[in-house]
Amino acid sequence: MIGIKVAIICALCQVVCTALLFRLKKQKRVVHSLLLTAVGFLPVYTLFFIWLGNGNGTLVEFVNGILVYGGLFYCFAHPITVLSTSLTMSIMMLCQKAPQQSLSYQEIKEQYPYDRILLKRIRRMETSGHIFSQSGFYSTTPKGKLYATVATALKKFMKCYPGN
Repeated sequence: MIGIKVAIICALCQVVCTALLFRLKKQKRVVHSLLLTAVGFLPVYTLFFIWLGNGNGTLVEFVNGILVYGGLFYCFAHPITVLSTSLTMSIMMLCQKAPQQSLSYQEIKEQYPYDRILLKRIRRMETSGHIFSQSGFYSTTPKGKLYATVATALKKFMKCYPGN
């Protein structure tokens, strides 16, 4: 049980440290920064495990805590990674930021010159109900607007932007 408690404590400390790190300095390589903070907290986990367990923790408890810590890290890091690298979220936020909140395919293509990838992704976004096409322009649906608004707020808070 001590391993799980220590894993939760370390995961919470890592969330706070990562949030501060991202707020204080714009990270160029988001995934790299997340992995470094996770690896950096492994010695902290070990010290907390020894200290809080009074040296009586078993190897099974230690490994169990490491696994819980890894799971918590994944739950924390995955949304940030998706926000900083997702082409879908970037396109929806681009549409949302446009003056009329709509862009032509050509305007999207100017920002992301990947014809085949863009066509496939835009079709998938239309099918899933995130954007719609009207007279050759793409706009976000209410569902897309919600996703784009949440993603924009999280990206601003964590200071992670497309291309980082």
